[in-house]
Amino acid sequence: MATFAPWADDPELIDWFVTCHEVEGIPGQWYYSWLYAQANFGWGIGRTAPGRCYGPADVKWPYCARPPAAVLGDRPWNRHALLDPRVNLWCHTRQMADYHRQTGREGFALLRTVFYPAAPWGRATNRWAPRWHQWDCKARACLSDGYRAGKLP
Repeated sequence: MATFAPWADDPELIDWFVTCHEVEGIPGQWYYSWLYAQANFGWGIGRTAPGRCYGPADVKWPYCARPPAAVLGDRPWNRHALLDPRVNLWCHTRQMADYHRQTGREGFALLRTVFYPAAPWGRATNRWAPRWHQWDCKARACLSDGYRAGKLP
């Protein structure tokens, strides 16, 4: 994280992110979820974009406005809650888990479904999907360099 998004390099937030995936029953999908957040929103904490999208994970309010996503303790629940990175990451993970349960998809196929559920292999998704693959290549190169340098186990 420090290499690609130093502003989001918070060990507790990263642990929360991975734990959300474990709790939601998709522990093996955290890497793809990270790619999605990095490619779509640059892990921009507190950022917003057109279309009611919120960072760091490019969460869209319309999804989070309805159950089961709209259940998070006693916090005020409105679109501004998505500015909290923990809420944002939990909602993103919940969305991925919901689509995984509905479709059985994993990896890049799951990212396509989260990005555009109505047309995961449609024109809009096909234009965007190369970003995920570019970040996958960058992340794998970074990990490979870390292993070669002896910085990773």
